[in-house]
Amino acid sequence: MWLALAFFEDEGRAGDVMAYLNRQSPAGADAVAICNRGAHKAVTREQQMTTIRAVEELTGRMREGTGGDR
Repeated sequence: MWLALAFFEDEGRAGDVMAYLNRQSPAGADAVAICNRGAHKAVTREQQMTTIRAVEELTGRMREGTGGDR
């Protein structure tokens, strides 16, 4: 829901987030998936570092206004 608001300014489009990320930022899609998984079970150190890098890239794009489809 939060990512749908960030990308599309529409929380109702939460179901579109992963498809959008897979097209625009596969690393971002991986980061979201790992974060979701990590909320329920442990993730490896390698997954943590990959996620940190991907989140940095994705938030940078969002800050520049290139992360979302408006």
